Amino acid sequence: SRTSVMEYKDKTHNMREIAQRLGVGTVLEGSVRREGNRLRLTVQLVDANTDRHLLSTSYDRDMQHLLDLQSAVARQVAEAMSATLTRPERGELDRIATNSGDAYDRYLRAVAQGYRPTPEDPSGYSQRIQMLKEALRFDPDYADAHALLSKTHMHVYFSRRHREDAAAARHEYERALAIEPQSPEARLARGMYAMWAGRNLDQAIGDLSAVVQARPNWSEARRAFGWALRRRGRFDEALDQFERASNLSPRLGNWMIAETLAGLRRYDERIKKARSMISRDRENALMSRDADIALWYLILARTESYVQHSIEPLRAALRDRGGMFDSAAHKVVEAEIASAEGRYLDAVRLLEAAPVPPEGKVGHQTWIGFLYFAAGDRIRAEEAFRAAERFAVDLARREPGRYGYHEDQYDHAIVQSMLGKHAKALATIDAARTRLPESVEAVNNARMSFIRSVILVRAGRTAEGYAEVERLLHKPYGAPYWPFEDPNPVLLILKDDPHYDELINRPPRL
Repeated sequence: SRTSVMEYKDKTHNMREIAQRLGVGTVLEGSVRREGNRLRLTVQLVDANTDRHLLSTSYDRDMQHLLDLQSAVARQVAEAMSATLTRPERGELDRIATNSGDAYDRYLRAVAQGYRPTPEDPSGYSQRIQMLKEALRFDPDYADAHALLSKTHMHVYFSRRHREDAAAARHEYERALAIEPQSPEARLARGMYAMWAGRNLDQAIGDLSAVVQARPNWSEARRAFGWALRRRGRFDEALDQFERASNLSPRLGNWMIAETLAGLRRYDERIKKARSMISRDRENALMSRDADIALWYLILARTESYVQHSIEPLRAALRDRGGMFDSAAHKVVEAEIASAEGRYLDAVRLLEAAPVPPEGKVGHQTWIGFLYFAAGDRIRAEEAFRAAERFAVDLARREPGRYGYHEDQYDHAIVQSMLGKHAKALATIDAARTRLPESVEAVNNARMSFIRSVILVRAGRTAEGYAEVERLLHKPYGAPYWPFEDPNPVLLILKDDPHYDELINRPPRL
């Protein structure tokens, strides 16, 4: 995939080395040159093991007749490799998505924009949407552009949960399907909508399964299919799809593999995965950003600390790799260590010194409240909990979609319980569980059920609460340990409750 191979642009590696690092046997390389209204494409297909050229050719095209070029190249490459194409694959090679070179140019720029984040547009989505709208002005019937625009609106919806983003995504995939009813791009877009906005997992799994069958080497489709399977609770099948996505595109899928292994408490596999990612990134430079590499070190350290019941691996990561973290992350990890060592007020000071984005205020104040509670300062704990409650109420008023889906609602519920409002707390968490039932969200539903168990116990309904704890022992994602995130502050009030000991400290592997 582009995310994998672009790491080698303008770098000096021999062909065999690149092939080994990417896990491929054949490499296609080439160059594109434009002179006036003419374009020349030169390509070479190389057997990486023998360095033998399987194909070496050039293509000259007038800029007005470019749109069959990819099909021509793909067809010659397939012939040179003696590949047997299926009927759908041959059909895709014969397909020309648009007859407008200007529309195609904007579409390609939109694809590339997703890999070029800027401080003003860190996701690249705003620029991508603008490029796709330009493409559709040149060719309103460009189905691929409608489908990509739908997926982009869906990614925006996933991050902020605004209804207008979901409505825009639906409009675009419906337009794409009206133009090309069998378009894999459009079916992928519809599947993503059904999974994230429509909450129709049957539709999502049906669409995404069909896309994977039609294009088995499309890593994006396999990753989306894995998400849908995981939400349905089909975790082993989801892991298989994430692994396949990762093999097809080493930069995709690995985070989901790691997170799913944590949810299944397969910590030995999780540690092995983190070590392999760190080793691969150091050797292959496939993930060059310090922040990404630092996160893998942090995940490894948190997992090892949890398995060993010792804070030492996390302390060593901060000592040896702390220079990779930005100042905010550094303070949060320091606070995590201080809390684990029982230095709760030190942890508060560190957290209060760390900058907090507006969307993080509820969780931040909740964590501080629990730290004060653990330190025995009930007055300051109550102040922090009340601040968290105000932030949550404000978020629910301003962004009900985001609040209704996000962890802020879980924090709001436990804060209400800590303030003695147990009936309200149960109503808040039950509303969240109703909105995201286990049939459409097996992951977050289990996390909500853990919070609900704590609220039940605090409300005096201990038999129900501890029965839920027993159930969560055998439920994926039921254990409250998350090596990707800051530690769950609720654990500070559960450490002396023997009913939670196994779920927190020794949950069975699933």
